[in-house]
Amino acid sequence: MKTSSLYFLQLSAAIGIVAILCLTPTRAAGSGEFSISTERISQVQVQIPKTNSVQEIRYGYQALDALAKKVELKKQYFPSPLMMVVKHQLGLKPTNEILQTPGFFAALALVFTGVPKTDMTYALSAYIYNMYMIYTGFEFKEYPKSLDLRFVGALDPINSRPAVLQELSKTNLKQFYKNNRGKIKTALAKIFSGMNLIDYDVRNTGNDKIEQHFLMLLANSFSGSAFVYDAFPDSFSDDFESIGHIAQLIREAETSYAPGSGYEAVAYQHKSVDMTNIDVNHTRNMMTMDYTYRLTREECAASSYLNARHITESMLARNGQPELLKIRDIRVTPGNGKYLSLAAGMLTAKGKKPKKWQYHHAILLTVANGSNAYNMVADTFFSDNPIPFYQWVGYFDKPSALSFNVYPFMQVAEVNTQFVSLDYAVHTLKAVPHPVEE
Repeated sequence: MKTSSLYFLQLSAAIGIVAILCLTPTRAAGSGEFSISTERISQVQVQIPKTNSVQEIRYGYQALDALAKKVELKKQYFPSPLMMVVKHQLGLKPTNEILQTPGFFAALALVFTGVPKTDMTYALSAYIYNMYMIYTGFEFKEYPKSLDLRFVGALDPINSRPAVLQELSKTNLKQFYKNNRGKIKTALAKIFSGMNLIDYDVRNTGNDKIEQHFLMLLANSFSGSAFVYDAFPDSFSDDFESIGHIAQLIREAETSYAPGSGYEAVAYQHKSVDMTNIDVNHTRNMMTMDYTYRLTREECAASSYLNARHITESMLARNGQPELLKIRDIRVTPGNGKYLSLAAGMLTAKGKKPKKWQYHHAILLTVANGSNAYNMVADTFFSDNPIPFYQWVGYFDKPSALSFNVYPFMQVAEVNTQFVSLDYAVHTLKAVPHPVEE
């Protein structure tokens, strides 16, 4: 995580289509149009609705009003707001399934056929539904103009579908909502009904403004090639309980890539031309594979991946408490400047202050213990124990200037094959140490 050329585990890259399908954001947002821009929008005039007041934004909106009443009734079963929201969120559940990277021709076909509109419609409908749940499940004094980390999970239906995410980068969301309003509302009605929440009225136009407001927050949260979250507002704090079983799993995961283990190193392939195989007419050449490696414990994306894999496998194998509700990869990057820096006085677990981090990966867990649920971070670069989410965010200097990419964790077949023993990396692959900026 200390070099510009090393990027290991963002899910959308791991299963990204092909190079020619890379994101090409177009049409900057403006004139009331909810379009995607490559630049973060720091100040946006919220026209839909015209106020950020919780009381005024809810007034007259059938779905929000009805859902708020239903949520009040559900509090007897879900005393923890986080538990109630997560139990009703749409998105990937923790799974041991292994994602297979699509083949070249299957991926190439998307260039010509595009992403089916049904996938786009469902992903946006699921996002809107998640926003409804968050708005009614948590208490807000006022609503933001872009998504922050209080809304983690809202983007899961989009971020777990890389092809949809790429297509959204070229989509005018306001126009898409207008053109597909009926289908979106029909999907929302089915979702609410399936969750046994409310009878969503597809004919009620009073819900249009709040739903367009949700889409504007989505547009305002696009940055570069992904949808990102801002840091928490200063007033946010964690409800946290230290769970010994999670700490034990983190320490067990570390042993899987300790020196002498089969996952001690992570290997990277690099294509190159073997100049000795070019004939006299310069008409033939041979592509070869060169390898570099890093020690897994020194690469945050690699170690986080194995931490997540072990925690998921272990917790799904046992039925009971604590229960793993969600597990996500979280990646933090500097919003301004080239490098991350830690808050004053903060050191890594090794007692050092990193000089140059261009990004940092960790694992975000949502764990139920009894009737309560907690967000916590597994980050062995800072601690062998789970860290309260908000405390972890505060480890970085000026967190409000940072961007947080949060993706549902899933094993990827191609990534699994990158972990090897150090002996295999050096003697079989003939790998050399990966260049690292210090």
